[in-house]
Amino acid sequence: MPIRRIKMDMFNAYIIRLAIALIAAVLALPASAQTSTPVQIQSDLPDYDVVKPILEKRCIVCHGCYDAPCQLKLSSYTGTARGGSKEKVYDGERITAAQPSRLFMDAQTIQEWREKGFYSLITQQQDGEPSVLYRMLQLKDEHPQPVTGRLPSSYTLGLNREDVCPKADEFDDFALNHPNWGMPYAMPNLPRDEYLTLLNWAKYGAPGTLENLDSVELSEQASFYEKYLNIDTFKHRLMARYIYEHLFLAHLHFADNSPRTFYQLVRSKTPPGVPIEVIHTTRPYDDPGVDRVYYRLRAVKSSIVDKDHLVYHVDGDTYKKYQAWFIFPDYQIKKLPGYDPKTSANPFKTFADMPADGRYRFLLDQAQFIIEGFIKGPVCRGQVALNVIEEQFWVMFFDPDVDVVSNDTEFLAQQAGNLALPSAEGVETFRMLATATTYQNKQRLYLDAKQKLLHSKKERKIKHGFNMIWDGDGHNRNALLTVFRNQDSATVLKGFHGKVPKTAWVIDYPLLERIQYLLVSGFDVYGNVGHQLNTRLYMDFLRMEGENNFLSFLPEDTREKLRNYWYRKTSEESIKTDLTPTKTGIDYVTKHPKQEFFDRVVQLEQFRDVLNSDPINRPKMPFKDGDPDARIQNFLQQLADLKGEKIEGWPEVSFLRVTRYNGDESWYTLFLNRGYYNVSSLLFDKYNRAPKENSVTVVEGLQTSYPGMFFDLGEQDVNVFLALASRVKDKSQLQRWVKAYGVRRTAPAFWDFSDDLLFYQQKAEPVTWGIFDLNRYLND
Repeated sequence: MPIRRIKMDMFNAYIIRLAIALIAAVLALPASAQTSTPVQIQSDLPDYDVVKPILEKRCIVCHGCYDAPCQLKLSSYTGTARGGSKEKVYDGERITAAQPSRLFMDAQTIQEWREKGFYSLITQQQDGEPSVLYRMLQLKDEHPQPVTGRLPSSYTLGLNREDVCPKADEFDDFALNHPNWGMPYAMPNLPRDEYLTLLNWAKYGAPGTLENLDSVELSEQASFYEKYLNIDTFKHRLMARYIYEHLFLAHLHFADNSPRTFYQLVRSKTPPGVPIEVIHTTRPYDDPGVDRVYYRLRAVKSSIVDKDHLVYHVDGDTYKKYQAWFIFPDYQIKKLPGYDPKTSANPFKTFADMPADGRYRFLLDQAQFIIEGFIKGPVCRGQVALNVIEEQFWVMFFDPDVDVVSNDTEFLAQQAGNLALPSAEGVETFRMLATATTYQNKQRLYLDAKQKLLHSKKERKIKHGFNMIWDGDGHNRNALLTVFRNQDSATVLKGFHGKVPKTAWVIDYPLLERIQYLLVSGFDVYGNVGHQLNTRLYMDFLRMEGENNFLSFLPEDTREKLRNYWYRKTSEESIKTDLTPTKTGIDYVTKHPKQEFFDRVVQLEQFRDVLNSDPINRPKMPFKDGDPDARIQNFLQQLADLKGEKIEGWPEVSFLRVTRYNGDESWYTLFLNRGYYNVSSLLFDKYNRAPKENSVTVVEGLQTSYPGMFFDLGEQDVNVFLALASRVKDKSQLQRWVKAYGVRRTAPAFWDFSDDLLFYQQKAEPVTWGIFDLNRYLND
């Protein structure tokens, strides 16, 4: 046989064997990988502005806040360039305080971040090896996740999962040990065009420009307020300090700006008109280290994440309120307070000379923002103090025009020592039980003095009636609030949402101020275990103070019994605070005074313009069959009536889309309010559960930062959905419900649904919307 023929036969045999091998390899791949387009790196390099929308929709949903895995915050290019860290932000057991790592605050250059232990995830290696970001994207494409059912156990999920944060030289081992952990982790593979765009960007080192936040370009209103907050009189300087210590977390939105333009108030070494030199301290009242502090407006240029988006609204009339509260009153400031740690941690000492009613009015004016401060917190994951509140409760405030304590500047100055907070111990304290001794005793002394003050006002015949509850001056909808707590995250809504809750708070000025300085101004998530423990314990006392204030509006002979119900299975010592002896001015006619109190609140004329209706959770009458919305509304009402052990397996909070026969879509949030015998235990939370007292609240719109599940429902299926939802006692029944109507992590339509809900939110809340965080999304 000719040599040429032999070589040709050998070549053909080789081709056949190669083809067989390729076919076998393809058949071994998951279906999603078999049909994928080959990776082709684009020749034109994508600009960061092109990549940013993809990052927002697909990456920032898990990498946008402090609890982003490996501290990788992709919500700005600066965060992307900073990279990752192996240090934990959330550690309730740390003996010594950690160094803060707040982006745009605790380091100013990428080199400074490297010195703090952060390492690049976008830099190509010297040996030509691609960056960690590139390889993470590629790893996901090479090992696509399932497209049906639950994810396998090889994916570790949950709030307290251990992060694995590989550096470039550790990536080979990471990929070998965790081949399914590519990005986006435990979420569907990216749409092909988005994947290729990100991969191409990552191949060339993910280029971009670090954000410059210190520009002095401001709108007309913003420029006016920056100058206003730096007027050089003692009154104005003390007022500016007070405003800053309450608004340092705020995203300030000025009425003359676009809906998505925000600023943050910072302390600077430099006055308005020149570049900002930010003063970096752990807490807003720490010593700035300069003789003259200037308060400047710094642009917010990161992508807006719902969890830390606390909006404070400013318009052309806001300064007039500040004038009335802080400047026009007749008082003298002879010397500005300093920054001694023991004094500056106590606002009742620092601002003792300022009118108390002005301070209270400032806090009430945007009370939802103030309460959100401790609910959303100075960090993204609810701090240790958040499990100290009930799952759903209503908040009211004493009327500043009639409340004696909230108006008595002299009395509060005298009581400043007794109103001290454990945050004065610092962020690295080993006085673990300081709250249970020193600060609890101080609180009791204050409450005793408060009762003596009220008793001395006999001529006023003080009784707690509806006239004592702030009605928002007839127009301010911050007067009545609802708080939902889900795990260590929570939501604050204007108005009363849901059925009458187990507990309620009535807050006066000194209580509201202490909550602010305990959980916001004075709290440091990087602090040690002593700092965090003392914060948690003292919040117990503040919660009970608010609850006791509410009880003072009920008949005296019912108060103790109701409080004992709130604190079942707990020691008497833990609720030892005396109930206020103040009489109520309300004449009750039923045997259920708490229910009667709120039934009358929602009917009173004084609350008409500040109270929301709630036809889903508190329907006045059923919808008639002829009403076009009857089927959906009756379904939602029945959903909101579910309670007890049969809903124990529900997600903490979910988003629901209902598509009607005519194609219209409606969006709702489903809150599971878990029942508790008490919320006083720090270590035995799960043992205090009372599943028979579980309840559901259905709220229109999308009202949480951390959805645990998406549900997608057509009008024709409402009855089946309700039947499944009403039988979710455990995980297996939850999975049955999710299989029928949930949008699982594996669902091919997951990203489309996520896009739809974000598009809805952008239209519904143009100023306050933010990117939802999917770190808590379930795998069921």
